[in-house]
Amino acid sequence: MKEFFFKYIDLVTIIITLAWTIGATIFAIKSGGKGLRVALMPLVFLGPVMLISCMFTHLAEISFHAVDSDFTGKFSLRFYLYALYLMPLVLGNAGIYMYRGMLRFLSDAATSKREILQPAGIIALVLFPLLWLTPLAAIMYVVVGISVAALFAVRKRESADYDLDMLTLQEATA
Repeated sequence: MKEFFFKYIDLVTIIITLAWTIGATIFAIKSGGKGLRVALMPLVFLGPVMLISCMFTHLAEISFHAVDSDFTGKFSLRFYLYALYLMPLVLGNAGIYMYRGMLRFLSDAATSKREILQPAGIIALVLFPLLWLTPLAAIMYVVVGISVAALFAVRKRESADYDLDMLTLQEATA
């Protein structure tokens, strides 16, 4: 199992990210695909899906190493271990909220932009101190930023025909 976490966990994370992004794109197109720019759809889901898969595989890896060090007698509860558990939980949950907000936003539900921007802000605040520790945190800034930008570019405005139909319907019922 150590060999899996040392050699293959990054590959598994990439495979999960790509498969989930493709699946979420297909689901969003089939459920509420009217009036969406389909070419940008994978970019919409890449940010939260990558964040969720990276953080929860990181959590699994930390848990495995904690159990392994307990079996070898080297386990110690320190603040460092708590921080390693807390960061993926907070970022993973923010990614889940962002993913759910994006699905609702794309399915023509009455969703405000706040449901997407609030988790993106939490992600930015949690990742900010990590920029000095590792430059890899900047990758998540870029990916989440691309997802938010693509989300607002993916929805087309309603056509004039729709407005005329609604106007006609309102006149008929009045």
